[in-house]
Amino acid sequence: MTVAPAHKLSQQYNRITIGGTLVLVVLVSVLFYGQYHNQQHNHIQSLQEHLGDRIAAMDTFLAGTPLYVEQMHLLMSYYLAMSDEPGDAFQLPRLGMIDHITEIEHIGFTFDNPPRGYDITRYGNLLGAGSLASRLADPAKEQEITAAVSLFPLLKASHEAMPHFSWSYYQSADNFVAIYPWRSTRDMIADQPGRTVANLVDSAIALDLFQLGTPERNPHREAYWTSAYDDPAGKGLMISHGKPVYLNDHFLGVVATDIKLNALRQYTEPINYEQALVAIIDSHGNALSSNRGGRWYAGRTATLTELLPKELRPRMNEIQALEGAQTFHTQVVLRQSSSAAPWSIVIVIPRQAMWRDMMLGFAGYLSILLGLCLFMIGLYVLLQQRFLRPALALTDLIRAEAQDGVSLAAAMPEMWRPWFYKISDTFALKTVTANLPGAVFQVYRHAPNQFSFRFATKGIEHFSGIDGKDITGDADIWSHFLQEKDRRRLFGELETSQAQNRPIHFETTFGNRGLRRGWIRLSANPRIDDRGNTVWEGLLLDITDQKNAESALRESEERLRSILDASLFPIVISRESDKRIVFLNDRGSVLLETRKEEGTDSYGSDYWANLEDREAMIAEITEKGLVEDYEAKLVKKSGEVFWALMSAMRMNYRDEPCVLITFNDITRRKHLEEELKQLATTDSLTGVNNRRHFYQLAATEWQRSLRFEQPMSVLMIDIDHFKRINDTFGHSTGDEVIQCLAKVCIESLRAVDVFGRLGGEEFCALLPNTNKDTGVQVAERLRKKIAAQTIETKGDTIQFTVSVGIAGKRDNDTALATVVERADHSLYQAKEKGRNQVVSG
Repeated sequence: MTVAPAHKLSQQYNRITIGGTLVLVVLVSVLFYGQYHNQQHNHIQSLQEHLGDRIAAMDTFLAGTPLYVEQMHLLMSYYLAMSDEPGDAFQLPRLGMIDHITEIEHIGFTFDNPPRGYDITRYGNLLGAGSLASRLADPAKEQEITAAVSLFPLLKASHEAMPHFSWSYYQSADNFVAIYPWRSTRDMIADQPGRTVANLVDSAIALDLFQLGTPERNPHREAYWTSAYDDPAGKGLMISHGKPVYLNDHFLGVVATDIKLNALRQYTEPINYEQALVAIIDSHGNALSSNRGGRWYAGRTATLTELLPKELRPRMNEIQALEGAQTFHTQVVLRQSSSAAPWSIVIVIPRQAMWRDMMLGFAGYLSILLGLCLFMIGLYVLLQQRFLRPALALTDLIRAEAQDGVSLAAAMPEMWRPWFYKISDTFALKTVTANLPGAVFQVYRHAPNQFSFRFATKGIEHFSGIDGKDITGDADIWSHFLQEKDRRRLFGELETSQAQNRPIHFETTFGNRGLRRGWIRLSANPRIDDRGNTVWEGLLLDITDQKNAESALRESEERLRSILDASLFPIVISRESDKRIVFLNDRGSVLLETRKEEGTDSYGSDYWANLEDREAMIAEITEKGLVEDYEAKLVKKSGEVFWALMSAMRMNYRDEPCVLITFNDITRRKHLEEELKQLATTDSLTGVNNRRHFYQLAATEWQRSLRFEQPMSVLMIDIDHFKRINDTFGHSTGDEVIQCLAKVCIESLRAVDVFGRLGGEEFCALLPNTNKDTGVQVAERLRKKIAAQTIETKGDTIQFTVSVGIAGKRDNDTALATVVERADHSLYQAKEKGRNQVVSG
């Protein structure tokens, strides 16, 4: 006996196995390589995002500094420009602190000894070289000193808002400095024996902070950042932002603020890699802060070259020009520039550290790949032992049996025999049909109204009580499980099916001669066999459980309808698919003013005043399955609109997805709510906002004004001689006067303005985004328009006037009550000055 076929099968199997293994190896390699590069890309991208977050945080931290310096510059330029106008149109008030400045003979002056009780937090120090008195004798120099000292309120407010500022000051080319916060000159030079005020000012003038603002080094008068330097006043290393100040093209000095370098420490906190370098670098390559060599430096800053690993120092220029990420041999370098200052953050990470971190994240993926390889090896061994070797042996047995003509089944190992049985059963019609529910049959017509079984599976016994083997050829088999009338109907259907050559689907009850009773469904297709007879092949199914379930469902629906009809609440059920109403109870038909048969012939959307409300409720039902206490407007059949309080839920009704809604008329309640709201927020005489509601709306506008730094004005309006009007013409006429004033104000003011009656004849208007000058114009227009009104009463024509006090929001105002109080004070001044006029404060 040759083994060539088995050997050939084995070779084919080995080729497939080896080829599959090679494909698997290539696939695993590609996946590993791709995942490695993807993991590396993700790590670098994550680091770039982290670096971007730090840059964004630092930019946010620094963003206020240029704005603050610009404010100082604008305010200083404004003071100087206004004081330079001809005449006495504008004069800065001379602050009292100037009178308490100490002159140090032949050396300089300083504000070292403020009087007792002085709130020193409101002032800074003024120190300079030379004589203060000689400067005050010169009007131009006096105005420069006065303007510099007048900056202190701004500096105080800004330092309270941004505590990271170290010093803020105006540094004059005339050898004096106005500096905030206050610190005595003695403290500034305490650790520098022999130094004087003049030495301190001279050292400040020599710094880049001042020199970078001079016309020679800054001809375009731009704002600038300095390099890091050691503070002459002893606060350590810091960096400054300044801008030059000019008057009529004459350079006067610079305004500036300082930030100590240790304020930048938070942006060079170590990252996940212990060996990583994180540093903030200025445009000259100096490290303003880093996580190496100390978090700040004594006396000088380190350079990026000193901090870099030795192998990267020759690539210093490339790193400073880098924007993004790049790998340099054994190091990964990331750099991103700041948009708020000429600085950047540099991160340097050893590739070895990144590789270790990547491998920790990559371990799970490697485990999967290794597991896949082990699984494939195990599967190969299993296939060899469990399938290939028996298959090869069976191939030899089958071939030998075919060649020798002798059955070798008896020699077949016992463990292989089930394989043959399974193959036999798989292709046997007996197994296929036996496992089907019901009975598979073949029926033929051998005479009119005579139909016999040619074949039936064992399941026929369930219906007839006769085994399928004994049922063929028995024309009377139908009487075993069908009543006479049901047989006639079935035979009629079969005759029609033959005549029209169409399938038959027949349902009827079964059970005869003491057998179990139930429902049966017969489905079959007709065909003509080779002898010319019509044959039906099909399936008999017991559908008793289905029919019982349908009957129970109908009974359940009837009970449900009875319960819903008896409900005390209106109820409607509509289909989800087409929104058609499928049920409406008696209460619902009464409330909607429609007959029940008309209601179920309409659509749910017909009764909604606003279809968007219905869609919103359906969306909520879809999401949650249930909606409770939903308020919306519905429409009756007559067209009357009413408010309804609804609850809804999803349900199946007649085997279709539906929505059940209960609702009730709450129109009266809604009207009462509206009336209560009107009474709670409006003045009953004029219809405008009452005092409480006015202050609620005004508080909202005040917060908006603070958040967006917008101007705001408040008008206090009072009727002149109102008591005289009441005493002369009566209280009803007084009420007409109040109503007339309210009407004029409502018509004249904008929709965004807040207007209300505070009590009696007193009204108040809040004008958002309106400065005081514009508010005065609005108040004057109101005053004139009110004075032109006339009121007819008892044959007399009367006119009346109003007094108006106005106040605008100031930068130091912290509460709305402060502005209202100033407006009220201005109103009293208008009254004292003779009434019928506008006074601002």
